[in-house]
Amino acid sequence: MEKDAKGKVMETTQDKVVKMIMEAMDSEISENEIREDTNLFEDLEIDSVTILDIVSRVEEEWEISLTDYPELLDEMETVSTFVAFLEKISGGE
Repeated sequence: MEKDAKGKVMETTQDKVVKMIMEAMDSEISENEIREDTNLFEDLEIDSVTILDIVSRVEEEWEISLTDYPELLDEMETVSTFVAFLEKISGGE
């Protein structure tokens, strides 16, 4: 987590994404097990229902629609690619 000019802790995009993944998986995994290079499909074995849950959480948090992005599943391969994709389409944090 980063701090602002006043020293207040700010959630980064990655922090938010990791939290959403954990919530969607009903805490089947700890935050320490999710790294930038974690593959959502192979390492976490996330299924389609969980992907839909994560997408829904992301759309609500960033007030965006991900249905306009056919490359979404490719961009969700790892935590870092998903974070970079979200920052790109939302204008960064």
